Amino acid sequence: MEKTRREIMDRVYLTYLPAKKFKTGCLSAQFITPLRRETASCGALLPLVLQRGTMRCPDIQQLSAAMDQLYGAQINPTIRKRAECQCIGFVASVMDDSFAPRGEKLLEPTAALLGELLLDPVTRNGRYLPEYVDSERANLLDSIRSVRNDKRDWADLRLLQEMCRDEPYGVSRLGDETAAAAINNQKLHVYSQGMMSASRLELFYCGSAPITRVEDALLEAFAALPGASEGLWRKLLRESRRQTGLEGLLTAVKSKRYTRSRLDRMVLCAFLGLTAEDLAAEAPYVRILGFRDRGRQALREMSSRLPLAHAGQGMESPYFALEQRCERLYGLFGQTLEAPELRERVARL
Repeated sequence: MEKTRREIMDRVYLTYLPAKKFKTGCLSAQFITPLRRETASCGALLPLVLQRGTMRCPDIQQLSAAMDQLYGAQINPTIRKRAECQCIGFVASVMDDSFAPRGEKLLEPTAALLGELLLDPVTRNGRYLPEYVDSERANLLDSIRSVRNDKRDWADLRLLQEMCRDEPYGVSRLGDETAAAAINNQKLHVYSQGMMSASRLELFYCGSAPITRVEDALLEAFAALPGASEGLWRKLLRESRRQTGLEGLLTAVKSKRYTRSRLDRMVLCAFLGLTAEDLAAEAPYVRILGFRDRGRQALREMSSRLPLAHAGQGMESPYFALEQRCERLYGLFGQTLEAPELRERVARL
């Protein structure tokens, strides 16, 4: 088995480990955030609250039913400490597709449910449910206090606290009792928003599915992440090498999250060579294509404040060169390249 690691979105990395001999596949998502004394308890509490439900499955019963539909898949929260980092997320265990009856695909719905738990949790008025936060905070406090009952764990914790008193490595992965007791739903929500936008996300898969399929499933599941549009570009680029026509390309990339109109705009921008800077820049003039009597009056009033250009009028601006290029290419997406004269026109552009 040869491990592959690649960046599939901005600060989102996939580690892929192919394996065909196991009946169960593994899929995990971990946010890697600096371990700090003031935020460690929030980091430990967050996955416990997130596991209580999503907007689609807002309670444990519905969430369990969704996993039962995946032949008893399990998704469990993880709170780990690696060096001076805290790893927060979930790990999923699901029947490998090669063993699923009737050729069912379990990777995509499992990835989707994993993404929902992290990015679309159940909320009320934009905040986590207070009853869920209070319940899981009590469980976290019990876990922190229970360390004293295990002499080996307690000795290890106290050793780190003394030897690394002023270092992040001396902080427990669960935080401390005082900080945990002060967490409420508003504080936890603010922490989660900041942590997810600033932290690296590490994805791991071990199973028989090809890496392209795993990447597509994860891009779809985590499309709500900041910077996820970069993953859409990668998917669009990969499919452009496989498909033989525009319609096939758009059909292959289209999904519930990626609408056809959004894909049309992306492909058109790529075709016209438009960059994000071009789209964000203010137009240096207003091109007048036509007007009626009411419009004529409005143009008289605006002529002293806005630079106006009539149809066919040239302007001394780099924007005019872009406008000419778009004008020459207008309508090409709705035409066929079968005609020799049309192919010749495209070649000259």
